[in-house]
Amino acid sequence: MCKSNVERTGMKRKHSPYRSGRESNYFKRTKTVRNIETTEDNDTSREDLSVYNIVDEEDEFIKCCVGGVEIDMLIDSGSTYNLIDDATWQLLKFNDAKFTAERHDDSKRFLAYGRVPLKLLTVFDAVLEIKDGLEKISTETTFYVIEGGQQSLLGKITARKLGLLQVGLPSTFGMNINHVKNTKSFPKIKGFQLTLPIDRTVPPVIQPLRRCPIPILGHVKSKLDELLEMIIIERVTKPTSWVSPLVPIMKDNGDIRLCVDMRRANQAIQRLNHPLPVFEDLLPKFSGAKYFTTLDIKQAFHQVELAEESRDITTFITNWGLYRYTRFFCLV
Repeated sequence: MCKSNVERTGMKRKHSPYRSGRESNYFKRTKTVRNIETTEDNDTSREDLSVYNIVDEEDEFIKCCVGGVEIDMLIDSGSTYNLIDDATWQLLKFNDAKFTAERHDDSKRFLAYGRVPLKLLTVFDAVLEIKDGLEKISTETTFYVIEGGQQSLLGKITARKLGLLQVGLPSTFGMNINHVKNTKSFPKIKGFQLTLPIDRTVPPVIQPLRRCPIPILGHVKSKLDELLEMIIIERVTKPTSWVSPLVPIMKDNGDIRLCVDMRRANQAIQRLNHPLPVFEDLLPKFSGAKYFTTLDIKQAFHQVELAEESRDITTFITNWGLYRYTRFFCLV
């Protein structure tokens, strides 16, 4: 606390709220700081780095795998370096996280509010990995372990390298400021929507839920979430005329393929007859050919978008409610 010089001068402070302007200015001038404690540091080669972080309920954390161990980190655009609190550091070592080049670094000093220096325990390098839908993004970076830290911080350099942080106007990234493109949407044929030829005279059928075995419920929900994220399916929150049951099919590799039993709905689809070529028709065309190529299109059906009026008939029921397809799909 700052003490005034009133006792030294022998003057007494008046308690009247109607103090004269001259006397008020006098007391303002005589409130001085008598003592300042400083920490001397003669090392001019050390780099001072400010670390300021205020955590509130609106902050969002991101799941990161550091050395193969998943932790929560807060993206901090005000921090240049990646900071790990000591509790998280103990968690990484307990779970045998893979890190290299553990060392001590005296060339940097991290400062908190009030220019209070933080104690740097150790420095290490590790691979940091995040999930972006079905893909994984990883980079090798350096982490600084701080004693008594409250939260692990992901610095702006690493965040920008992973695509988590963008600095600058939207025009610099090729984006319209009023419309941000959904990069997680599954690719589709542009400028085309498929309209299914539906016979409206066929009475719609609402089928009950076909319950899935309990051991695979988690896998089915995960697949539904992936399809939702890629906008291949969408939730149905209003009454619908058609409802078909979901049929999960186990693959040989242990994965699950989600199909829909559309046999009742197929009765309302008007068939289009197209002549399909046979091998005898194609063989004469191969005469004289030297080069042959094959093309495997991933989930080719899902690249064809369904028209709005054709989506109702694709509605299917699950343990978590109703969904319908926004893209063309494979029928059972």
